[in-house]
Amino acid sequence: MLQGLEGVFKTSNGDKPQTQKLKEINLSYNIISNLTSLSLLSHPSSLLSLNLLSNNLCTVASLFPLSLLQNLTHLTLQRKDGTDSNPVCDVEGYVEAVLNVAPFLEVLDERSTSDYDEGFTAEYSPPRGVSPIRATSPIRDDVEDVSPMPKFEQMKRRVQDKEREVELKRIERIEEQMRLLGALAQEQAEATSALMKPPPPPAPEPSQPPPPPTTTSSTQTSSNLASQTPRSTQTEILKIPTSTTSTQTPPTKPLTPQPTPKQLSALTLINLYSSSRTTLSRILLFSSFYRWSSRIKDHACVSAVNHARLEGSKASSEALERRVSSVRKEEERRWREKVGEGEEKVRVKEGEVREEEGRRKRAEEDNIKLEEKVKALEAKVEEERIKREAAEEEKRRAENNMRKAEDERHRAENSRVQTAREAEKYKVERDAQQKELSDLRADSKSFAARLSQLSDDKSSLERSLASSSEEHATALKALSAQIQVVQDKAQRKVLQLKAAFEEAARRAAKDKAKCDKAVESGRESVDIIRKMRAEIKRLKKEKEEKEREEKEKEKENVEVEDDRKEREAQLDLAQKHNSSLTTAIEEVKLKQEKLQTALKVKDVTIESLNNELNKVNSVVGNYERREAGLKEDLERIRGQREELEEEIETKDCAIEDLERSLADLKAEREAVGDERGGKILMEELEAEIGDLKEIVRSKEEAMENIEGELMASRDDFEAKEKRLREEWRRDMENVRERIDKERKGLRRERDECRAKMEEAVSDGKRRKKKMAALMEKLGRLEEEKRGVMGELESTKRLLDERQERSRAAVENMYRQIVGVG
Repeated sequence: MLQGLEGVFKTSNGDKPQTQKLKEINLSYNIISNLTSLSLLSHPSSLLSLNLLSNNLCTVASLFPLSLLQNLTHLTLQRKDGTDSNPVCDVEGYVEAVLNVAPFLEVLDERSTSDYDEGFTAEYSPPRGVSPIRATSPIRDDVEDVSPMPKFEQMKRRVQDKEREVELKRIERIEEQMRLLGALAQEQAEATSALMKPPPPPAPEPSQPPPPPTTTSSTQTSSNLASQTPRSTQTEILKIPTSTTSTQTPPTKPLTPQPTPKQLSALTLINLYSSSRTTLSRILLFSSFYRWSSRIKDHACVSAVNHARLEGSKASSEALERRVSSVRKEEERRWREKVGEGEEKVRVKEGEVREEEGRRKRAEEDNIKLEEKVKALEAKVEEERIKREAAEEEKRRAENNMRKAEDERHRAENSRVQTAREAEKYKVERDAQQKELSDLRADSKSFAARLSQLSDDKSSLERSLASSSEEHATALKALSAQIQVVQDKAQRKVLQLKAAFEEAARRAAKDKAKCDKAVESGRESVDIIRKMRAEIKRLKKEKEEKEREEKEKEKENVEVEDDRKEREAQLDLAQKHNSSLTTAIEEVKLKQEKLQTALKVKDVTIESLNNELNKVNSVVGNYERREAGLKEDLERIRGQREELEEEIETKDCAIEDLERSLADLKAEREAVGDERGGKILMEELEAEIGDLKEIVRSKEEAMENIEGELMASRDDFEAKEKRLREEWRRDMENVRERIDKERKGLRRERDECRAKMEEAVSDGKRRKKKMAALMEKLGRLEEEKRGVMGELESTKRLLDERQERSRAAVENMYRQIVGVG
């Protein structure tokens, strides 16, 4: 079972495979715990499907390398029913994290990503007072809502936690490398100490006597060497002649107490080669060490080698600690720079949020101003209604006064007619009384004449009686009786006349009182008539004025009719403007929602771009670290090359020494004449010289191969770095273009909203002026007041509805902005 992907993307010879046409990979039912080796795929990768069912992916961070597979559409980490899953599938927010890392996926866990989006919308339905953008956002854990903005300390703590995790992982990786290097150094030290034991002499010739019994030291040395060296070097080490039984022969040269400078330089080279990590260098190291150990054959050299090895290990450990400290300082500096960038981004975002809040406050202030204007219009309409009601009340009072004046006039006319009738009747009665009085006066005159005549007759009778008293006594008695009767009659008549006169006087007094009353009433009626005439004149003037006013009103009615028609048209236009204003307000709201959505999307895009930039920066950092490592390897190889050149020079010097010693041996052979021993020494020296030449040639070939590989790897790295930098530059340009485009779109929409708001405000002002003119004209209307009042009531209802809509819109906008019910 696979624990990682390192062995999947490597061939048997260690080369990188060709994965440009790889479309699908199935790695289910393994124990894979990380996906870092996905970077070994060719980029850009054409991989479309990746199956990782039933593996050991535990954290969301282990899924970050998926962002390198830009063409990946199908990812399977568990079944649709939740079986055969990875431990990371049980982490809260797993789907959102995967879609955040790999937003280009189309199918996740045998389900379409659009189903997850619908599930998020259904699961996180917006409660009352919560923005629908915030509720429908699939990224609930990583991206917070704009309102309210997270504090700087929270953002700083989150960045510090993330950076601390990255630093801890990096330190653990460095410590693991240090442990591996320590184990490798210990292994090489054990191999070197095993190789420092005295080697066996060359095999004896057949003519020599048989060797002594074998010892166990050489066999033990070979076994220790085989057990303590790596597997890659055991096969080469076993080729050393010590693996066979050998004899210990006394050295041909005496022991020296201290090594020579050439030997110390050779041991220094051996110590430097002991730190090499390649198999070829180890093989060359052990072969060179064996060759030189056969030449040195001194325990002091062994102690010098051990001392040099300890110093080298101390120097390497100190260099490694310095490197670790420099890496930590560099990472701390980068971390501080990233924290500063994060703080700068937070400040920029806070500034944008403040600007957005300022725009919202300005919009709210504009809405409040519109509401105040509507209220002012309503107050003016109410004032006009109160004035109109007062005018109607005044008109009703004038009409009542006119009715009262008319009634007074009618009463005055009736009283005048009645007074005239009573005056005529009194005149007739007075004429009858005057006639009767004249009759009474004529009767009294006739009675007085008759009484004078009777007195004359009495005197004549008395004179006649005096002459004829006796004769006439009877006549006198009769006459006196007649006179008495006449006197009684006259008395009765006088009494009757007196009663009649008294009655006439009483009647005359009554008539006089009636006449006085009639005169008073006549005077009053005259005053009333005068008043009525003045009132009639005033009423006539008022009537004339009313007629003139009616004529003017008729003209005004015609004008008002035209004005009414015009007003109806203006009201229709006002309604249309009102509807356009409401639509503009709705558009403003929609655009504000779009702005909020765009801000949310921009925040998400910025965060995703930040993540991408962090990933690109991490990749670039990895490549920079690789480049630094390659440069260090190049410097080390150059140092090794210089050391090899020095070693070759030393070997050339050794060869020259051997040639000189060979010449000396030849001279000694000639002097001694021992041809057989000289021949053997000459063969040994020639064989050793050939071996040294072969070693030098193999080292030169190894150096050439290493330089070729280094140049190839450097060219490959430079090409990859150039491609990555070009891709990063293109991505940054695309991101900048997209951000500029979004910023221009937002500015254009903001300008359009501002223009519409200004147009709505100017519209409101024009409507206010027109309404004022209409109210002034409506103030002159009297006959069409009911229709005008109905129209005003309809206008008031429209304004109330508009106010309710505006209030509802403001409340909805406030709920969306503040996020509370």
